[in-house]
Amino acid sequence: MDTQIKYSMNNFYCAAIHHNIRLDTTPDSQVKVLPCCIYKTSNHYSTLEQYYSSAEIQELKTATTWPTGCQTCRQQEEQGQTSYRHHANQALNNLSGVRYEIMPSNVCNLKCVMCGPSYSTALAKERHSIGIEAINFSRETNTSDKQLEILHKVGDIESISVIGGEFFLTKNNLQIMDFVIEKNIPFRVVTNATVLLDSHIEKLKKMSKLELQISIDGYEQGYEIMRYPAEWETFTKNVSLLLKQLPDAKINFHFVAQVLNVQQLVPTLDWCNRQLRSTRVTNLVQPRYLGWSVFRDSEKQEIVESLQHQSQHYKITKTQKEFVKTLSKTILESVHDPADRLEFESVVGNIYKHRWPALRESNSHHMVRSHVFYPLN
Repeated sequence: MDTQIKYSMNNFYCAAIHHNIRLDTTPDSQVKVLPCCIYKTSNHYSTLEQYYSSAEIQELKTATTWPTGCQTCRQQEEQGQTSYRHHANQALNNLSGVRYEIMPSNVCNLKCVMCGPSYSTALAKERHSIGIEAINFSRETNTSDKQLEILHKVGDIESISVIGGEFFLTKNNLQIMDFVIEKNIPFRVVTNATVLLDSHIEKLKKMSKLELQISIDGYEQGYEIMRYPAEWETFTKNVSLLLKQLPDAKINFHFVAQVLNVQQLVPTLDWCNRQLRSTRVTNLVQPRYLGWSVFRDSEKQEIVESLQHQSQHYKITKTQKEFVKTLSKTILESVHDPADRLEFESVVGNIYKHRWPALRESNSHHMVRSHVFYPLN
């Protein structure tokens, strides 16, 4: 697991602003250029020329205090957690070129509660049908052709990273991989590893510098509840396939810690360690109704005691144990927000009531309250 990195809160610097470009896909299938995947702005830059020449980005490049659009990282760091900025400063600070993060499509087969409707067609359809989202974002969007057109024109590509949607379900994913192979560009994919074809594996084998970051967020039936409707058996089979077929690739796991799955963190780390691969743990900031402010004092204490007990009985590394201690401290110091709790009970309650028949059919319904934090009657 990544070691937490400390940076001065009074001397802002983020390497992503200088060495990273995010090519996002909007709900109307337009490209939106951003410095990273979590930067917030109402401005829309559809070309690199518009982006680089804008007053906003010029100011961002010279910022020495926290910019308005960087509040997600700021909040993570104020909670004592490793932020995207920390990871960017570690990965990008010595680059001469640019890492391009792309989101070619919103297509995804999973309905992870902590995800957003703009990043998963399956989740968007469910949230709209339940009434959580007034707008239906489930229409497939795809800007892979436009993004490839941009990438063909630039000459400073240090690497390409695919984040958002599920890449192996994206139309034109083979063409994107062909571009990477032709240019011999380091390639990183964030994937849920639930859908893999032989054609995908064959393309990946041809890449000299490949990283696969596999989203996990839970263990066994806890995984199935968190990354619904994924199946643990399929997931572990595909992970084994990737490890066997791609022995030279950098394969690791990513766990997003939040109120629904925090008590699965340690068992999941143990499982990932047994795969002999590292795990990155991110402290969720948004949505707020899945943040630590949901916990009441007695619940915080119960969760922390559970984490401490698990740390002693599962095989996790010394660094991971230190992270669990830091996370426990963050949870205990969080301030309970009744409004966040009410939103949690409303949103999460409606989602699981909607899923209950399917969970009962798969015999997972009785595991919900024992595998996730779900204090609903």
